[in-house]
Amino acid sequence: MARKICIFVILLWSSAIVAQTRPPIEKPRGINVILGEEIAESDYYFLTDYFNLYEDKNAVFFHDNGTFSSMRIVRSCGYDGNLHNPLKGGYELIDDKHIRLWVTNQYDSYEEIHKDLGVYYIHRCLNDYIVLVKTSGNAEKDKERAQEIYKNEKKAANAASFTDRVWTTDKLLGKAAQEYPYLILTSATAVGEHYVIFNQEGKFFSGSKEHPNFSIQGSYKSVSKDYIRLSIDKQITAVFPSTIAYDEDAIRDIKPINKNLGTYYKYLVPDECYIFVKSTGNLKKDKREAEKIYQQWKTTPNF
Repeated sequence: MARKICIFVILLWSSAIVAQTRPPIEKPRGINVILGEEIAESDYYFLTDYFNLYEDKNAVFFHDNGTFSSMRIVRSCGYDGNLHNPLKGGYELIDDKHIRLWVTNQYDSYEEIHKDLGVYYIHRCLNDYIVLVKTSGNAEKDKERAQEIYKNEKKAANAASFTDRVWTTDKLLGKAAQEYPYLILTSATAVGEHYVIFNQEGKFFSGSKEHPNFSIQGSYKSVSKDYIRLSIDKQITAVFPSTIAYDEDAIRDIKPINKNLGTYYKYLVPDECYIFVKSTGNLKKDKREAEKIYQQWKTTPNF
Protein backbone atom coordinates (compact mmCIF):
# COMPACT_ATOMS: atom_id res chain seq x y z
CA MET A 1 0.00 0.00 0.00
CA ALA A 2 2.80 2.36 0.96
CA ARG A 3 4.53 1.56 -2.34
CA LYS A 4 1.37 2.53 -4.29
CA ILE A 5 1.08 5.78 -2.37
CA CYS A 6 4.74 6.55 -3.09
CA ILE A 7 4.28 5.92 -6.83
CA PHE A 8 1.15 8.12 -6.84
CA VAL A 9 3.05 10.97 -5.12
CA ILE A 10 5.90 10.66 -7.65
CA LEU A 11 3.45 10.83 -10.55
CA LEU A 12 1.81 13.93 -9.08
CA TRP A 13 5.22 15.52 -8.56
CA SER A 14 6.26 14.69 -12.15
CA SER A 15 3.02 16.20 -13.51
CA ALA A 16 3.63 19.36 -11.52
CA ILE A 17 7.16 19.66 -12.96
CA VAL A 18 5.83 19.25 -16.52
CA ALA A 19 3.11 21.83 -15.88
CA GLN A 20 5.67 24.28 -14.47
CA THR A 21 8.18 23.90 -17.32
CA ARG A 22 5.68 24.04 -20.17
CA PRO A 23 6.02 27.48 -21.80
CA PRO A 24 2.99 29.72 -21.17
CA ILE A 25 2.99 30.84 -24.82
CA GLU A 26 3.32 27.89 -27.14
CA LYS A 27 5.20 27.67 -30.46
CA PRO A 28 7.25 30.39 -32.21
CA ARG A 29 5.34 33.64 -32.66
CA GLY A 30 5.50 36.76 -34.73
CA ILE A 31 5.55 39.91 -32.56
CA ASN A 32 5.04 43.64 -33.26
CA VAL A 33 8.46 44.64 -31.84
CA ILE A 34 11.45 42.69 -30.53
CA LEU A 35 10.49 41.75 -27.00
CA GLY A 36 12.55 43.76 -24.50
CA GLU A 37 14.51 45.79 -27.05
CA GLU A 38 15.62 49.04 -25.43
CA ILE A 39 14.70 51.29 -28.35
CA ALA A 40 11.29 49.65 -28.65
CA GLU A 41 10.26 49.20 -25.03
CA SER A 42 6.52 48.82 -25.04
CA ASP A 43 3.70 48.63 -22.55
CA TYR A 44 2.18 45.96 -24.78
CA TYR A 45 3.23 43.23 -27.20
CA PHE A 46 1.06 41.82 -29.99
CA LEU A 47 1.83 38.19 -30.83
CA THR A 48 0.56 36.75 -34.09
CA ASP A 49 -0.71 33.22 -34.55
CA TYR A 50 1.77 32.16 -37.22
CA PHE A 51 5.46 32.17 -37.93
CA ASN A 52 7.21 32.00 -41.31
CA LEU A 53 10.96 32.10 -41.86
CA TYR A 54 10.44 33.59 -45.31
CA GLU A 55 8.67 36.77 -44.21
CA ASP A 56 10.17 39.93 -42.75
CA LYS A 57 9.08 39.67 -39.18
CA ASN A 58 10.02 40.12 -35.54
CA ALA A 59 9.87 36.80 -33.72
CA VAL A 60 9.81 35.51 -30.17
CA PHE A 61 10.40 32.02 -28.75
CA PHE A 62 9.31 31.07 -25.23
CA HIS A 63 11.37 28.10 -24.06
CA ASP A 64 10.37 25.49 -21.49
CA ASN A 65 13.28 26.38 -19.18
CA GLY A 66 11.84 29.76 -18.21
CA THR A 67 13.68 31.80 -20.86
CA PHE A 68 12.74 33.54 -24.11
CA SER A 69 14.64 34.80 -27.16
CA SER A 70 13.52 37.47 -29.60
CA MET A 71 14.99 38.58 -32.92
CA ARG A 72 14.37 40.09 -36.36
CA ILE A 73 13.85 37.80 -39.38
CA VAL A 74 14.57 39.04 -42.90
CA ARG A 75 13.05 37.36 -45.94
CA SER A 76 16.17 37.41 -48.12
CA CYS A 77 18.36 35.34 -45.82
CA GLY A 78 16.21 33.79 -43.12
CA TYR A 79 17.45 34.85 -39.70
CA ASP A 80 19.45 38.07 -39.69
CA GLY A 81 22.74 38.65 -37.87
CA ASN A 82 21.06 38.27 -34.49
CA LEU A 83 20.34 34.56 -34.96
CA HIS A 84 23.28 33.45 -32.85
CA ASN A 85 23.00 36.34 -30.39
CA PRO A 86 19.32 37.25 -30.14
CA LEU A 87 17.92 39.35 -27.37
CA LYS A 88 17.48 36.94 -24.47
CA GLY A 89 15.39 37.08 -21.35
CA GLY A 90 13.44 35.17 -18.78
CA TYR A 91 9.88 34.83 -17.64
CA GLU A 92 7.91 33.78 -14.60
CA LEU A 93 4.29 32.74 -14.95
CA ILE A 94 2.57 34.31 -11.95
CA ASP A 95 -0.83 32.81 -12.78
CA ASP A 96 -2.72 31.89 -15.96
CA LYS A 97 -3.32 35.59 -16.71
CA HIS A 98 -0.06 37.27 -15.66
CA ILE A 99 3.58 36.87 -16.63
CA ARG A 100 6.71 38.69 -15.45
CA LEU A 101 9.37 39.39 -18.10
CA TRP A 102 13.00 40.46 -17.87
CA VAL A 103 16.03 40.83 -20.17
CA THR A 104 19.30 38.97 -19.52
CA ASN A 105 21.35 39.72 -22.69
CA GLN A 106 21.21 42.47 -25.29
CA TYR A 107 22.16 40.83 -28.63
CA ASP A 108 25.93 40.30 -28.99
CA SER A 109 26.75 41.42 -25.45
CA TYR A 110 28.11 38.60 -23.31
CA GLU A 111 27.51 40.60 -20.15
CA GLU A 112 24.70 39.15 -18.06
CA ILE A 113 22.15 41.77 -17.01
CA HIS A 114 18.80 41.71 -15.28
CA LYS A 115 16.47 44.33 -16.65
CA ASP A 116 12.95 43.92 -15.33
CA LEU A 117 10.27 44.62 -17.95
CA GLY A 118 7.43 44.28 -15.46
CA VAL A 119 4.29 42.19 -15.19
CA TYR A 120 2.05 41.74 -18.24
CA TYR A 121 -1.56 40.66 -18.48
CA ILE A 122 -2.05 37.76 -20.94
CA HIS A 123 -5.07 38.09 -23.23
CA ARG A 124 -5.75 35.28 -25.70
CA CYS A 125 -7.74 36.54 -28.70
CA LEU A 126 -9.59 35.07 -31.64
CA ASN A 127 -7.60 32.85 -34.01
CA ASP A 128 -4.89 32.24 -31.41
CA TYR A 129 -3.54 35.79 -31.29
CA ILE A 130 -2.14 36.97 -27.95
CA VAL A 131 -1.81 40.46 -26.45
CA LEU A 132 0.56 41.06 -23.54
CA VAL A 133 -0.32 44.36 -21.89
CA LYS A 134 1.55 45.83 -18.93
CA THR A 135 -0.78 45.36 -16.02
CA SER A 136 -2.47 48.26 -14.31
CA GLY A 137 -3.39 46.06 -11.36
CA ASN A 138 -6.99 45.89 -12.56
CA ALA A 139 -7.70 42.76 -14.61
CA GLU A 140 -10.90 44.11 -16.17
CA LYS A 141 -9.22 47.30 -17.36
CA ASP A 142 -6.27 45.28 -18.67
CA LYS A 143 -8.64 43.01 -20.60
CA GLU A 144 -10.52 45.97 -22.13
CA ARG A 145 -7.25 47.59 -23.20
CA ALA A 146 -5.96 44.31 -24.66
CA GLN A 147 -9.16 43.90 -26.69
CA GLU A 148 -8.78 47.42 -28.07
CA ILE A 149 -5.12 46.77 -28.95
CA TYR A 150 -6.11 43.57 -30.75
CA LYS A 151 -8.76 45.40 -32.74
CA ASN A 152 -6.39 48.21 -33.77
CA GLU A 153 -3.47 45.92 -34.60
CA LYS A 154 -5.61 43.63 -36.73
CA LYS A 155 -7.17 46.57 -38.55
CA ALA A 156 -3.72 47.99 -39.33
CA ALA A 157 -2.42 44.59 -40.45
CA ASN A 158 -5.39 43.97 -42.73
CA ALA A 159 -5.12 47.43 -44.24
CA ALA A 160 -1.41 46.91 -44.90
CA SER A 161 -2.03 43.55 -46.55
CA PHE A 162 -4.84 44.75 -48.84
CA THR A 163 -2.66 44.51 -51.95
CA ASP A 164 -0.92 41.53 -53.52
CA ARG A 165 -3.24 38.94 -52.07
CA VAL A 166 -6.12 36.98 -53.53
CA TRP A 167 -9.61 37.91 -52.38
CA THR A 168 -12.72 35.84 -53.02
CA THR A 169 -15.57 38.03 -54.27
CA ASP A 170 -19.33 37.67 -54.61
CA LYS A 171 -19.28 39.12 -58.15
CA LEU A 172 -17.10 39.07 -61.26
CA LEU A 173 -16.07 42.62 -62.04
CA GLY A 174 -16.29 43.33 -65.74
CA LYS A 175 -19.79 42.76 -67.08
CA ALA A 176 -20.45 46.02 -68.89
CA ALA A 177 -24.21 46.09 -68.21
CA GLN A 178 -23.94 45.17 -64.53
CA GLU A 179 -24.06 47.70 -61.72
CA TYR A 180 -22.20 47.16 -58.47
CA PRO A 181 -23.96 48.76 -55.47
CA TYR A 182 -21.69 46.74 -53.18
CA LEU A 183 -18.83 44.22 -53.30
CA ILE A 184 -17.84 41.67 -50.64
CA LEU A 185 -14.19 40.58 -50.47
CA THR A 186 -13.29 37.63 -48.27
CA SER A 187 -10.07 35.66 -47.77
CA ALA A 188 -9.01 33.33 -50.56
CA THR A 189 -9.74 30.31 -48.36
CA ALA A 190 -13.43 31.17 -48.34
CA VAL A 191 -15.82 29.47 -50.72
CA GLY A 192 -16.52 31.56 -53.81
CA GLU A 193 -16.63 31.46 -57.60
CA HIS A 194 -14.82 34.74 -58.26
CA TYR A 195 -11.57 36.38 -57.18
CA VAL A 196 -9.84 39.75 -57.31
CA ILE A 197 -6.18 40.75 -56.85
CA PHE A 198 -5.12 44.35 -56.13
CA ASN A 199 -1.46 45.06 -56.89
CA GLN A 200 0.63 47.94 -55.55
CA GLU A 201 0.66 49.79 -58.87
CA GLY A 202 -3.02 50.77 -58.77
CA LYS A 203 -4.30 47.84 -60.84
CA PHE A 204 -6.66 44.99 -60.02
CA PHE A 205 -7.45 41.71 -61.77
CA SER A 206 -10.82 39.99 -61.43
CA GLY A 207 -11.55 36.46 -62.63
CA SER A 208 -13.66 33.37 -62.01
CA LYS A 209 -13.25 29.62 -61.61
CA GLU A 210 -15.68 29.11 -64.49
CA HIS A 211 -13.38 30.91 -66.97
CA PRO A 212 -9.84 30.52 -65.56
CA ASN A 213 -8.09 31.74 -68.72
CA PHE A 214 -9.38 35.27 -68.75
CA SER A 215 -9.34 38.14 -66.34
CA ILE A 216 -10.74 41.62 -66.09
CA GLN A 217 -8.08 44.26 -65.56
CA GLY A 218 -9.10 47.45 -63.80
CA SER A 219 -7.67 50.43 -61.97
CA TYR A 220 -8.15 51.69 -58.45
CA LYS A 221 -7.23 54.84 -56.61
CA SER A 222 -7.48 55.56 -52.90
CA VAL A 223 -9.50 58.75 -52.54
CA SER A 224 -9.02 58.75 -48.76
CA LYS A 225 -8.50 56.18 -46.01
CA ASP A 226 -12.23 55.35 -46.24
CA TYR A 227 -12.89 55.55 -49.98
CA ILE A 228 -11.57 53.93 -53.14
CA ARG A 229 -12.36 54.66 -56.82
CA LEU A 230 -12.71 51.70 -59.21
CA SER A 231 -12.78 51.45 -62.99
CA ILE A 232 -12.65 48.54 -65.44
CA ASP A 233 -10.08 48.87 -68.24
CA LYS A 234 -10.05 45.70 -70.32
CA GLN A 235 -10.64 41.98 -70.59
CA ILE A 236 -7.49 39.90 -70.91
CA THR A 237 -7.31 36.32 -72.20
CA ALA A 238 -4.21 34.33 -71.25
CA VAL A 239 -2.72 31.15 -72.65
CA PHE A 240 -2.67 29.40 -69.28
CA PRO A 241 -4.72 29.90 -66.12
CA SER A 242 -3.18 31.75 -63.18
CA THR A 243 -0.69 33.69 -65.35
CA ILE A 244 -2.93 36.65 -66.12
CA ALA A 245 -1.90 39.05 -63.41
CA TYR A 246 1.82 38.37 -63.49
CA ASP A 247 3.04 37.25 -66.93
CA GLU A 248 2.56 39.63 -69.86
CA ASP A 249 4.02 37.09 -72.29
CA ALA A 250 1.07 34.79 -71.56
CA ILE A 251 -1.48 37.34 -72.82
CA ARG A 252 -3.25 36.19 -75.97
CA ASP A 253 -6.03 38.74 -76.47
CA ILE A 254 -7.09 42.10 -75.05
CA LYS A 255 -10.58 43.57 -75.31
CA PRO A 256 -11.03 47.19 -74.14
CA ILE A 257 -13.98 47.85 -71.78
CA ASN A 258 -13.35 51.26 -70.14
CA LYS A 259 -16.12 51.38 -67.53
CA ASN A 260 -16.05 53.67 -64.50
CA LEU A 261 -17.52 51.87 -61.48
CA GLY A 262 -17.45 54.92 -59.22
CA THR A 263 -16.33 55.58 -55.66
CA TYR A 264 -16.80 53.06 -52.86
CA TYR A 265 -16.71 53.22 -49.09
CA LYS A 266 -14.35 50.57 -47.67
CA TYR A 267 -15.66 48.77 -44.59
CA LEU A 268 -13.16 46.43 -42.94
CA VAL A 269 -14.23 43.59 -40.67
CA PRO A 270 -10.94 42.30 -39.15
CA ASP A 271 -10.24 38.60 -39.84
CA GLU A 272 -13.31 38.31 -42.08
CA CYS A 273 -13.82 40.60 -45.04
CA TYR A 274 -13.87 43.94 -46.79
CA ILE A 275 -17.20 45.35 -47.90
CA PHE A 276 -17.21 48.03 -50.61
CA VAL A 277 -20.39 50.13 -50.73
CA LYS A 278 -21.15 52.59 -53.53
CA SER A 279 -20.69 56.03 -52.03
CA THR A 280 -23.64 58.31 -51.37
CA GLY A 281 -21.35 61.17 -50.40
CA ASN A 282 -22.32 60.74 -46.74
CA LEU A 283 -19.80 58.84 -44.60
CA LYS A 284 -22.23 57.93 -41.81
CA LYS A 285 -24.85 56.71 -44.26
CA ASP A 286 -22.28 54.69 -46.20
CA LYS A 287 -21.03 53.08 -42.99
CA ARG A 288 -24.57 52.16 -41.89
CA GLU A 289 -25.24 50.59 -45.29
CA ALA A 290 -22.00 48.59 -45.11
CA GLU A 291 -22.87 47.35 -41.62
CA LYS A 292 -26.33 46.36 -42.84
CA ILE A 293 -24.88 44.41 -45.78
CA TYR A 294 -22.38 42.72 -43.47
CA GLN A 295 -25.13 41.54 -41.11
CA GLN A 296 -27.18 40.24 -44.04
CA TRP A 297 -24.14 38.45 -45.45
CA LYS A 298 -23.33 36.87 -42.09
CA THR A 299 -26.82 35.38 -41.77
CA THR A 300 -27.35 34.64 -45.47
CA PRO A 301 -24.02 34.48 -47.38
CA ASN A 302 -25.78 34.26 -50.77
CA PHE A 303 -28.38 36.93 -50.09
